Amino acid sequence: MRIDATNEFVKRANEAIKNMAAQPHNPRELTHVFVPAPRGMKIGNCCGEIHLDNAHISIVKDGKARGKDGKVLFDAGENNADLYLVSGNMKD
Repeated sequence: MRIDATNEFVKRANEAIKNMAAQPHNPRELTHVFVPAPRGMKIGNCCGEIHLDNAHISIVKDGKARGKDGKVLFDAGENNADLYLVSGNMKD
């Protein structure tokens, strides 16, 4: 069975956004979500399917998600993955 990489990426991103939306937040708040994906997976242009206004997807070059204090929270390289940063504004 073949998995559609773009759909899987969108599903993971939207699940993370849904979890964030369940927390106290302001409408239209700028939001950042890290989404790991298997190394080399082509996600295509799927910004329009992400549940954020003005969604933007970029690869995190060093593959490390860091907290505000700079500590590494997740290292995609240790899991043979690429790490993407999805950002945009929470929808009203």
